[in-house]
Amino acid sequence: MNPDARNALPERASSADITPMAASLYFESASVFGDWRILISARANRNLRDAKRRDAKFFRIVMKKIIELSNGHFSDDNHKRLNGPNVGYPIFEAKMTRDSRLVYIIDSVPEYETNIERQVIKLFGIYTHAQIDKRFWDSMGYQLFSMKCKEYRDRSTFRQQPHQKGDYVVSPASFPPDDYQISGNEIIPELPEEDVDQIHSLLILDKFVTLSKELLKSIVVDLDVSHVFDVSPQEKEIIEHPNSCYVIGRSGTGKTTTMLFKMLGIERAYAQQSEGSSIARPRQVFVTQSRVLATRVEEAFSKLMASLTATNKSKEELEELAEQQKLQKAENSGLYDVDDDVTWKAGLPKKFSLLQDEHFPLFLTFDRLCQLLEGDIGNAVGVTGKSTSPVITYEIFREQYWPRFPEPLTKNLNPALVFSEVLGVIKGSEESLSHQAGYLDSKAYTNYSSRTQRVFAKQRDRVYLLFQAYMKRKRLRGEFDTAERTHRILKAFDPPGGVPGTKIDYLYVDEAQDNLLIDAMLLRSLCRNPNGLFWAGDTAQTIAIGSSFRFDELRALLYRFERRREQLEGKRAISQSELRIFQLSVNYRSHGGIVRCATAVIELITHFWPDTIDKLDPEQGLVEGAKPVFYGGSETNRVDYKQFLSKDSGERIEFGARQCILVRDEAAKAELENEVGDIGLILTLYESKGLEFDDVLLYRFFEDSTVDSKQWSVVLNLVEAPPGHTVQYAPCFDEERHAGVCSELKFLYVAITRAKKKLWIVDYSDKAIPMKKLWDSKGYIRCATGGEIPQYKDKMPQSSGAVPRYGGVSQSGGNIPQSGDNLARSSGNPPRSGSNPPPSSSKVPQPGGNVPQSLYQLAEKSNDEEWTTTGHTLFTNRRYLPAIHAFKRAQKHREADISYAHHLRDTARSIQPLGKGITTVKRNAFCSAAEAFLRCAQRAKDKEQRVFFHNAADCFQNAGSYGENMEDYAKAARAYEDAKEYTPAVRLYRKTEMFDDAVRVIQDYRQEVDEDLANNVQEVARLFYFKNKELKKANTLFESVEAQLEYLEDNILLDDCHAAVLAGLGRHQEAAKIHMAEGRTMEAIDALLDDKKNEQSKRRANECILRGLWENTSFSRRIEDTDTAALEFLGLAESKMDKGATLLTPTQKDELEMFRSLRKSDDAPTFRQLAYRFLGRKENHQAVLCFDHYFNKFPSTSQITNAEMVGILGDFGQYCRSFHDLISGLDVTNEDMQKLFNFCPASVGNAYRIKTETWLYQQVTDASAEPEVLERDDEFMIVPGEELQQILKIVLWSRLHQRIFDENSLCQRTPVFNPCLPFVMNSECHRINCPRHHVDYRDLTQDWFNCQVRIHLLQILIYHAYLGIPTPKGRYRTIHDRRYWVHRLHETLRPAAHYLGSEASLLQSESKVPEAAPGSQTIVKWLRDILGNRALFRDRTLLTFLYEGASLLVLLDPTNARNDLMMAPLLGVFARRPSVYFTPKDNIYVVAALYQCLRAVDRRFISGGILFFQHIVNRKIDIDVNVLCHLAEFLAGSFILARVRFNLHNVVLPRGWILALLRQITMREPDTMFVDRLLSSMKVLLEDLIKGGEEAIGYNIANINLRDDIFRILQVLKTTKSHDSFRRFTAARKWGGIFVAVEDSCSESHLDEMVQLCSLEKPKPLAPPRPGIRRVFFKNLQDIPLVLSTGPLKAQAEAFVPRSQANVQGGDVEGQAEDATAEIDQEIEQPDADATDLVDSRNIADSLASTAAPLAVEHISQEQKDAALCFLKLYQQRKRNLELEKTKTLTQKTCDSYFEDCLKLAPPPEKRQSPDGYYWKLYLGLVPHLLAYVKGLESYAFSAKAEAKKRYRGSEKQDYDDVHKTMNEIGAIIKGCRRLSQQLDPSAEVHKKRDIEGLKHLVRELEELVPSGVSLDVGFNLQLAIKGILTEPKPPKELPHEEAKPKPECNKEGDLGFEYEAS
Repeated sequence: MNPDARNALPERASSADITPMAASLYFESASVFGDWRILISARANRNLRDAKRRDAKFFRIVMKKIIELSNGHFSDDNHKRLNGPNVGYPIFEAKMTRDSRLVYIIDSVPEYETNIERQVIKLFGIYTHAQIDKRFWDSMGYQLFSMKCKEYRDRSTFRQQPHQKGDYVVSPASFPPDDYQISGNEIIPELPEEDVDQIHSLLILDKFVTLSKELLKSIVVDLDVSHVFDVSPQEKEIIEHPNSCYVIGRSGTGKTTTMLFKMLGIERAYAQQSEGSSIARPRQVFVTQSRVLATRVEEAFSKLMASLTATNKSKEELEELAEQQKLQKAENSGLYDVDDDVTWKAGLPKKFSLLQDEHFPLFLTFDRLCQLLEGDIGNAVGVTGKSTSPVITYEIFREQYWPRFPEPLTKNLNPALVFSEVLGVIKGSEESLSHQAGYLDSKAYTNYSSRTQRVFAKQRDRVYLLFQAYMKRKRLRGEFDTAERTHRILKAFDPPGGVPGTKIDYLYVDEAQDNLLIDAMLLRSLCRNPNGLFWAGDTAQTIAIGSSFRFDELRALLYRFERRREQLEGKRAISQSELRIFQLSVNYRSHGGIVRCATAVIELITHFWPDTIDKLDPEQGLVEGAKPVFYGGSETNRVDYKQFLSKDSGERIEFGARQCILVRDEAAKAELENEVGDIGLILTLYESKGLEFDDVLLYRFFEDSTVDSKQWSVVLNLVEAPPGHTVQYAPCFDEERHAGVCSELKFLYVAITRAKKKLWIVDYSDKAIPMKKLWDSKGYIRCATGGEIPQYKDKMPQSSGAVPRYGGVSQSGGNIPQSGDNLARSSGNPPRSGSNPPPSSSKVPQPGGNVPQSLYQLAEKSNDEEWTTTGHTLFTNRRYLPAIHAFKRAQKHREADISYAHHLRDTARSIQPLGKGITTVKRNAFCSAAEAFLRCAQRAKDKEQRVFFHNAADCFQNAGSYGENMEDYAKAARAYEDAKEYTPAVRLYRKTEMFDDAVRVIQDYRQEVDEDLANNVQEVARLFYFKNKELKKANTLFESVEAQLEYLEDNILLDDCHAAVLAGLGRHQEAAKIHMAEGRTMEAIDALLDDKKNEQSKRRANECILRGLWENTSFSRRIEDTDTAALEFLGLAESKMDKGATLLTPTQKDELEMFRSLRKSDDAPTFRQLAYRFLGRKENHQAVLCFDHYFNKFPSTSQITNAEMVGILGDFGQYCRSFHDLISGLDVTNEDMQKLFNFCPASVGNAYRIKTETWLYQQVTDASAEPEVLERDDEFMIVPGEELQQILKIVLWSRLHQRIFDENSLCQRTPVFNPCLPFVMNSECHRINCPRHHVDYRDLTQDWFNCQVRIHLLQILIYHAYLGIPTPKGRYRTIHDRRYWVHRLHETLRPAAHYLGSEASLLQSESKVPEAAPGSQTIVKWLRDILGNRALFRDRTLLTFLYEGASLLVLLDPTNARNDLMMAPLLGVFARRPSVYFTPKDNIYVVAALYQCLRAVDRRFISGGILFFQHIVNRKIDIDVNVLCHLAEFLAGSFILARVRFNLHNVVLPRGWILALLRQITMREPDTMFVDRLLSSMKVLLEDLIKGGEEAIGYNIANINLRDDIFRILQVLKTTKSHDSFRRFTAARKWGGIFVAVEDSCSESHLDEMVQLCSLEKPKPLAPPRPGIRRVFFKNLQDIPLVLSTGPLKAQAEAFVPRSQANVQGGDVEGQAEDATAEIDQEIEQPDADATDLVDSRNIADSLASTAAPLAVEHISQEQKDAALCFLKLYQQRKRNLELEKTKTLTQKTCDSYFEDCLKLAPPPEKRQSPDGYYWKLYLGLVPHLLAYVKGLESYAFSAKAEAKKRYRGSEKQDYDDVHKTMNEIGAIIKGCRRLSQQLDPSAEVHKKRDIEGLKHLVRELEELVPSGVSLDVGFNLQLAIKGILTEPKPPKELPHEEAKPKPECNKEGDLGFEYEAS
C-alpha cells in the first residue's frame, strides 16, 4: 500500500497534531461546590435521580449535604466513621434526615489537569438507617485496606488543619505523584462471600464519576448521558499517551474504556483548540469486527459527548433533549440482529473517498469499512469491484464447506482450527502479500515457521489439501472470504494512486486479534498519522477458534511498514515517535478466585508453548472472591452424575438467569438435556464465546476430551510439592505428542473466563486429576470428592498483586453459606434497584462449612427481569435457542417468537442441499423462517418492523434461489417493499416479470430506487450488456449488425462499445478512429495492432503512438519521471512500434528521436540537428519545438570565436524566423498547431479543449485578459477558438519578444563583438576583467573579418525581427539598441586600426557574407527611421551617430543618401546649440557642412569637411575619436585625388582608402583651398591623439613647402612617449624617413596594403615597386574598384608580427631610415599632381559663408497634411472598433461572423428591393441570430453529453431510464443542430429561393428542438428570430402625400460601414 497517498490532495490543517490534553478530560465541579471534588458511584447516581423524581425536597436536602462536604464541612454529623475503629480503612457517613445517610470515603486520586494527586470524596450512595449493615462496611474497609499500600492509605487518611481553630472546615490536601505498589502482605479476616459480591459491585463495577456541572444538569432534567469516570493510573497513562500504542489485556481489563476516553479527549481538545482557528476536525475511526461492539461503543461515546453539550444548554433545552432521548430509546429498543439492519450507517457515502469531516468520529465494523473502500475500487486498473455475494464466515464454512470435504482429510480435525489456518496463515499472513495469487503456495506453507504456528506443524500437507478443496468449492459457488477482499483492496490502492480521499488522523482497532495480519496492513494504510494508532486486543480471546494472531507479529509487520513508508516519503516523512506497549492486567469483571484459576492455565500455555500466545503479566482481580469448586476424583471414587444432578424430592431443578452449564460439544449437550431436562442454560464451549455469567458449572470437560490422561499429565511438571512431600511423576514434555494439550488448555481458558463470581467444575475422570492437582497445589480451588470435605490446607499465591493474604480464624476448604438474597448481585450490570446490604442482624459466618453436593444446592432462582436481560444478551450473541428458553422463563412470548424466527433461519442456512430432496427441505426451511418473520413484523413497529420485513424478504429470496421459484421471489419483493427497501423490490419484480409493480415502485419512490433498475427491459438489457462488455448478449437485442452499429453510433455514451463491436467485425481502423476521437489513444493503438496483417493499420498505429506522445508532452517542457502517460507511450514506441523502412516516414523517425531527446536531461545538439532536418522538409512546427528546447538554455558565449558565434546567431536567427512564421500563420484549426501546443477541438463547434498541466493551459489561466471558459474539469479546459487564437498569439509573441530581448542583452555583453585594440596592437592588455575580446594577432585574417561582419549583421537582422513583434516596447529603448548596433557595425567596417580590416575588405569578399544584402537593407531602414525622428533627446554620442549613420547610408544607399540626407529631421536637434555654428553671427550650420562633405557631390565638399573638422577640434565638441580620424583620412585622400585631378597613375595609397574614396566621391573637381587648415587641425589633434593621415599627402604631392609643413607637424609626435604604431615617423630626420614610414605603414596587416596605381596608358615604370607596395595596373578610372577588389591582397605577404615584438630584434630604426634617405627621392615615381603652393586660407575669410552648406528648412505640403489627417481618422476609427470588439460576448461575435457571411452572399443594396426585399431583411437581420442560436444550442448539447458521459462512467450505479432519456435528448439536439445548421447556412437552398414559409418551418423546428426547462444564454437570439419571422408584420401606415425626403446613404467605407450593417 501507498504509505501516504493523501498528500495527492491539499494538506489538511494540522488535525493530526491534536492530542488528548490532560485538561480535555477534566470536568469542573458545579459552581456551588467547594474545593473538595465529589465523585459519585453508579449507585449514588441512581439514588440522586430517584430522589429528584420522587421527592424534590429530599433532593434539595441531599444536595445541600453534598455541598457542605465539598466545602470541607467535616462536622460530627457530616464526618462520622461508619466502620469499626480497628478496620484499616475508614468509611464515613453524613446524616441528612433522621433515616437517611450519605456513605463515602476519602480517597487520593491523580488529577487530569495537573501532575498531582489530590484528596477527593467518593460517594457510595444514599442509604437508610436500616440498609446500613456495619458488618458489610467493615468488610469494605478490610477490602480497601488490603487493596491499598501504606503510603496510599496515609494520603487518604491525612487531614489538613481546619481553617480556623474550633472550625470543622478542612481543605483537601494535594500530593506529588507516586508509583504505588499494590499491597499484598496485609492480613485481614476472610470476608463473607455475599459481602465480596457487593464489594466487587461497588468498588469495581460501579465507576466513580465527578459530580460536575454537566452531570448535575443531567440529573436535574433526568437526561441519560455518560460521564468520564475515574480510571486507574495505568489507564490514565494510556489515555494521555500522545503517540501510537499497543494495549494488551484480557477481557474486562479496560482496553475499550481507554480507547473511548482517548477519543473523547481528542474530540474535546479539538473543540477547545478550534475556537477562533481554522484547524480541521480530527478524523477518528474506531474499528472492530463486531457490529454490536461498534454500536455500543458509539452509543457510549455519544452519551459522553452529550454530557459535553449540556454545559451550554438551558434547562428547557436539556429537558427537551431528555424527552427526545426517551423517544429515541424506545424506538431503538427493538429486538433484532443488528447485522440485519440495512440502515445501519446508511447515512455514510458509498465511497471512502467521499467521507467528510462531519462524518467523524466514525465507529465502524471492519466489514463496513471494507464496503466503503470497495466503493472506490471502480477506477482501479486490473481490480474487480465490490462483490455482491456474502463473505464466507466460519458458520458458512462449517455448514456449507466442511461437510463437502473428503472425510479422510477432515477426520479428527477441528473445523474452527482449519478455518483459522486457512485465513490466518495461508491467505492472511504477511508472506501472502508477496505471492501473486494472494496466498501461500504449497512449498511456502510447508516451510512456514513452526515456531509461531504450531497447530498444524505436522499436518500441513493435509491442511493444504483441504485448502485446495476449499478454493475449488469457493470458485464454484462464486463466493469470497475476508482475506480475498482485503487482498483485492490492497491491490486496488497500490501506488501510485494510494488510498482514495482524505486519510484518517487517528485509528483505533479494538479486538485486534480478530483481524488478519493483512487486515492490519490495510487499516494502517488508511491512517496518515503514524503517531495516531491505537491497537488493543487479547490473543487469549481468539482461543475459541484457534486464531493464529499474535501481537508480536503485528508489531513486526507494522514496524516494517513504517520503515518502508519513511523510505518512500524521504524527508517529508513523519517519523513515528515512541510506540509504547501497555499491558492491562487488572480484571474488572471477575474476582480474584476465578482470575487466578484462569491465569494458571495461561501460565501452562506460555511455559510449554511460548510462541502460541503473547506473554503478559499475570492477570489480577482487585477483589477477592470464592475459589472455584472442583467436584471430582478418581474413577473408582466417582459418584453417579445423576445423583449430583438431581434433587432428593424429585422436584424440578431450575438454574437462574445468570447461571450456566458449559459442556464440550453438541453431543454432550444433548446427553445432559436428556438426563436432567430443561433445568437452565446449557451451552457448548463454542456457544459460550462472548458470553459471561455470574455462575458457571463446567460439566465433564476433561472426560469428553480427545486427549488421554497420560498427555494431560504433562501439566504436573508445574506442580510444586509442599515441604516434606514429593511430586507425582510427570512425563517429559514432547511438543509433537502433547500438541493436543495446548488446544485443550485454550478451550479450558475460555470456559473458566465465562464465570464472574462462581465456578464449579464437575469431572470424575482420570483426565481431570492432573489439572486438579495443579490448581490444588497452588491453593486456587476448593476440592470436593464424593461427600467428603477436603482436608488440605489453603495455599495462597505468593505473587504480588491485588489479592489479599488471609489469616485469622478461617480454615481452608470450608465454604461460607449465603445469608440471603437481599444482597445485590453484580454481573457487569448495576445491582437491581432497591437491593440492599444484608441486615445488621445477619450472623457472622462461621469458619468451615460443607461444599454443595448436588446441583440443587448450586441453583439460584431469578426473576423475570433477570431472565429478560439474559435473553437479550443471548439474542445479541446469536444464541437463539438459549434465548428462547430465557424469554419463555421471563414470560416474554413475543421475544421468544422473534428468537424462534431467527433460529429457524439459522437452521435453514445450516441445511446442506446435497440432493433434490434436501434442496426442497432447505427451501421449505427458509419459507418457514420467512413466514415466522412476517408474523413477528405484524406485531412490531418502526425499525424493528422494517428489519423483520427485510429478514422475511431475504429468506423468501433464498428460498427462491433453490429451484428458482418465482412465487418465492414475488413474496420477497413484496416484503422488501414493506421494509421500504425499494431497490431489491424493483430488482425482484423485474426478475419475476412483474413490471406493473416495478413501475409503480419506481414512480412512487423514484429517489429511493437504485438507478440501474429504472429502465425498461429492452434498454436496461442493452445498456447493461454494453456497459459490462457482454457484446454477444447485446447482439441478440438487435435485428442486424447495421442496426446495432446505428444504435451504438447514436448512443453518445457507448463509444467504447461501438469500437469494440467494430473491432470484432474486423473493422479495426474504424474502431481506432472512434478511440482517437474520444482521446483513448492507447486503446486505438491496441485496436490497430490487432490488425496484424494490414500494413496500413501498422502505419496508423505508428501515427497513434506518435500522437500519444504529442498529446502527453507539453510545449517547452521535457518528459519527467512524473509524466507517466508520456513514458508509457515512449515505452510503447520502443517495444511495439514497427520501425520498418516502409512504415515510418523520415518525419516520424525524427519525431520519435525528438521525443527520446525530450526524455534525456541534456541533448541540445540533437535538437539542433532535428530542427534543421524538419526545416529541410518545411515542417516548421516541429522545427520550432526543437529550436525552442535548444535555446531554453542559450549556448555559452564567454569563450568562443566569432566563427562559432556566426553559427549560434545563425541558428538563433533561424529560430526567430521559424517562430515568427509560426505565429504569423497561426491557425488554431491547424492540426500541427494543435499537437504542438497540446489542445484539440472540443465537441462544441469552434471551441478547443486544453489539457491541464501543459504550458498552454498555464498561459491561458495566467493571461491578463481572462478568456471565456465554456467548461472546466480536472483534466481539461474548453475555450472558444477566437479567444484561443488571440491569447495564443499574444503569449507566443511575448515569448519570442522575451527570447530576443534576452539574447540581444547577452550579445551586447558578449566580448566577441568588440575586439580589444590594446591586445591586438601589443599582444597584451593590462585592464582587469577586460570586457573586450582578446584576439590572437595570428587570427586577424580575411575570414576572421568576414565572420566579424557577419555576427554584427546577423544580430542586426535578429533585432530587426524583434522590432517587428507586435508587443509593447519602449521606442527610445529600441532606438538606443539600434544606435548601439549601428555604432558596432561602423566600428567593424571602419576600425581604429587597419589591422582589424576595413570596408574594402568586405567589398573584396562580399560573396562570403550572405547577410550583407538583407543586413544593409535593414541598416538603411533603421537609419532612415532614426534620422527621421524629431523628438530624440541630444546626448554626447549623437554627433558621432550622425557621422556614422551618414557614412553608412552613403556606403549602403548612396543614391538616395545624396538626395535627401540634408533633409534629415534629426539634424534639427543641433539647431539651437551655439557650439555647432562657426560664428554666432554667420549662422553657418556645421552639421550640414559635415553632411555636405560626406555626400561629396559638389566642389566645396572638401572645404566643408575641413571646416567641420577644424571646428570640432578647436571647440572640443564631443565626438568619437575613431570617427574624427576616419574623417581626416577621407579629407586627406580626397585632397590627394583632387590634386592629381583623379589621374591616379603612380598614386600610392592604402587599398582601403582608394576603394572608399572612389565609391563615395562623385565630384571630380573639388576645391582644395583649406588644406592648410586641415593640416593645422591635424596638428592640434595629434597633440592629443598621436595619430593622423597627412603623411600620405606629402608622399603623393611633390610640393616642398607642403612636405616641410607636414614634417614639422609630425614633430609633435616626439613630444610624447613613442609607440610602435608611429615610431618610424618620429624617428625620421628628413622627408626620406617619412617616405619609408608611409611605405611600411600597412606592411603588417592581412586586411589592407599599400597600392601603387599604374595606368596602362602611361609608360610602364622602370623601377621595381618599393618594398611593402603592390603595383596595380588599370586601364581607366572605372576599372580601379574592380581591380582592387578581385586581386590578391599582397604580392609578397609576410606573417603579421606586431612591432612591439618585431622591434625587440629590429635594431636602430632611425639609422636605417637615414641611410635610405638619399636613394628614396630617386626611386619614387611621382604622380602627375598639381605641385603649386597652397593658398593661405586666412586671406580668403570672406569665402567662408559661401563654402558652408545652408541649414535645410523642412516644408510640409498641404497634400502631406491631408494624408496625415486621413491616417489619423482611420486609426481612431479602427481603435474604436477594436474597443467595441472587446466588449462583445462570444455569441455576439458569432452573430457578427455569420452576418459577414450573409453580407458577402447578399445582393447589392440596390437589388434588395421588391418583391424579395422583405426576405433579404430577414436574411441579413435574423438569419445570423438563428445560426448563432444553433451554434449555442449545439455547444450546450456537447457540454451535456460530456457531463452525462462523466456521470455514466463515474458511478457504479445508474438510472438507465434516465441515462437513456438523456442520451436520446442530447442525441436529438446534436442531430437537429447539424441538420438545421446546414439548412440555415447562408448559402442554403431556402435562401436562394427566398422561401419565407420554408424559413418559418425551420424556425419552428428549432423551437421544438430546445428541451423543456433548459435556459440558454443564447435564448435571446431565438426569441428575436421567432418574433421577427413567425410574427406577421403589420402593414405600413400610409403617409400623407409629401415630397419624399432622400434617405441618407449608408457609409460603406472601412469598418464603420460594417458596424452600421452589423448593428
